[in-house]
Amino acid sequence: RKYCTSHVTDMIKGCRMSCGLCQRSRVPVPEETLDIKKGTVKVPRVGLSIEGMGDRTKHLVRIALASGIRRFHAAPSDAWRNRLDQLADAMHEEGVEREAVYIVMELLPQGFGRTVRTVLEGMQRARLDYVDMVLLAEKAAESENKTSSQMYPSWSALESMWNKQVVRDLGTLDGELSFNLFLNKRSVAPVRASSRFMDPFYPDRTVADSLYLRVCLTRRDPLSPLA
Repeated sequence: RKYCTSHVTDMIKGCRMSCGLCQRSRVPVPEETLDIKKGTVKVPRVGLSIEGMGDRTKHLVRIALASGIRRFHAAPSDAWRNRLDQLADAMHEEGVEREAVYIVMELLPQGFGRTVRTVLEGMQRARLDYVDMVLLAEKAAESENKTSSQMYPSWSALESMWNKQVVRDLGTLDGELSFNLFLNKRSVAPVRASSRFMDPFYPDRTVADSLYLRVCLTRRDPLSPLA
């Protein structure tokens, strides 16, 4: 049996279902999970980022759901062509219950008020009544070499939403080890995960830095559909 080796986009366009793998995957195989909260919450180890998918989001998410993928990353911003409405449509059409899917939102620091609005607007578009995890970037896009001045107000906003269980867990996005340690000591809400851009086939120091958090969500590329 030969397996497709082309890019996932070309593979989907040229697929003739000749290998039969998609039919076999209609019965999702339980995937490995990462334990957080002393094992009371299990995060699917493999996830899909919908960044940059645009109008293809529903189609690609439906394929992912049919293949057993149950973790999805999304930034509630139009800048990266995130179609949260299509994520919701795909879940509905595949008949997947909300509790069976782990939704992660990724945010840049924007200050207290804008952070709250961004999360709530993203939840509305995705038709969610809660978010499983929000990852907050340490550095704003326009100041990559220093911690954003909006970081701490933004984190406080997420803590307030965590207290109300609108957001179930919090984590950091591309944060340095020292910053994660700082938050762990001073944050009311525990820092559950650290997500880093990296190639999982060539691990580097960033993974070791994150292991003390017990969960390291890795992604190959900011625009890669594979998380």
